[in-house]
Amino acid sequence: PVSREELLHIFRQIVKSEKCSILFSTHITSDLDRCTDDITYIQNGRILQSADKDTFLRSFEHLKTPDDSGPLTLEEIMLRTERSEWDDDITV
Repeated sequence: PVSREELLHIFRQIVKSEKCSILFSTHITSDLDRCTDDITYIQNGRILQSADKDTFLRSFEHLKTPDDSGPLTLEEIMLRTERSEWDDDITV
């Protein structure tokens, strides 16, 4: 975890100072929440969604949390999308 934190810090510094982009693949949604501007969600080799983070999250606003307490978190979106392949009761 410490080295991951250091790596994310380095990524943020490079992007700020060099005005460049970094593409990295992760299943750790908390990393995405903290350090990304854009998200491209790929499942089974297909791009399901690609947008800036705010637009990406807004595109799933129609989904509700189990207790209807508000919009889904990025982690909940990913979990529902992954489950939707074999769980017909979940609407994505």
